[in-house]
Amino acid sequence: MTPPTVALYCVVFAYFLVYLPHFIAGSQRFKQPGGFDNKNPREQTARLEGWAKRASAAHLNGLETFAPFAISIVVAWVGHGNPGTLTALALAYVAIRVLYIGAYIGDLAPIRSLLWTGGFAVTTALFLLPLFS
Repeated sequence: MTPPTVALYCVVFAYFLVYLPHFIAGSQRFKQPGGFDNKNPREQTARLEGWAKRASAAHLNGLETFAPFAISIVVAWVGHGNPGTLTALALAYVAIRVLYIGAYIGDLAPIRSLLWTGGFAVTTALFLLPLFS
């Protein structure tokens, strides 16, 4: 069984996308009074405001959605899902996550919610792909 190469690259890329907003938000921690608080980073993160707070929330959402996506890729592959569809769905998920992060940081709540729904639908489709291939 040949591994779904593009889909596996998408998993790696999606993993890094989880942490991108964390680092974006982190840049603002150094600007708070006293600089970066390595003893209480979560408390300091909770005090972020505006786009930095939204970036931190996008990071947390990425943590919530990454595992189901990664597992759905494995399920689709092991279940012999259609390789072309598997690749297309994996690429769609990554594109949706990039747009989602931008919409979250940009305070575009309705678009963000629509993108979240799209990511959920893609992950669900990946889980179900072996049943329809």
